[in-house]
Amino acid sequence: MKKVIFICLAFMMISSGCSIDKSSKNSGNNSTATNNDIDIEQEIVFIYQYTNWASGYQNYGYVIDRNGNKKAFDLSELEEDYSSNTEKFIAYLEKLDDTSIKGTVDINELKANYLLLKKINISSKEYTEKANGNDMGQKTLYGVIYNKDGTHTLIEISSVGDFIRENKDKNAIKINSWFASKRSTN
Repeated sequence: MKKVIFICLAFMMISSGCSIDKSSKNSGNNSTATNNDIDIEQEIVFIYQYTNWASGYQNYGYVIDRNGNKKAFDLSELEEDYSSNTEKFIAYLEKLDDTSIKGTVDINELKANYLLLKKINISSKEYTEKANGNDMGQKTLYGVIYNKDGTHTLIEISSVGDFIRENKDKNAIKINSWFASKRSTN
């Protein structure tokens, strides 16, 4: 009798077009989260900034916002000094409008790197560092963390210029590799 029931069930599966997908494996993780499920709630995710004091003050670059837009900024001519106050700096950058958009990054890549950014141990200050030159200025990539208390933390991912400094956190290394792969469009 069991054979008859099994044969009937098998016949019904075949005739109705049902199939067993052998390629899907149950990993024990029922999460189906994809980058599409990630909502970046903060306005700014990364800042790429060039600073130099050697021949006049220069401070410019771009932010990558939560939508993947690269918004250019130039603080070189402003009277206000944003270099020493993170909160004023972020507030200024958040006010950049769409006329400052100079390109985009792939939103799925941004979301993947945003997740890596959130995993960086911000209490660790382990960097590799070596001298590289003089009066070259610095090109620095920061990740931005929006803290629950309304403040912001800039995490230095990497910096190249008068010196080369790279964050040794494994997630920062992955972000830096991603960013370096896009450098031709940075």
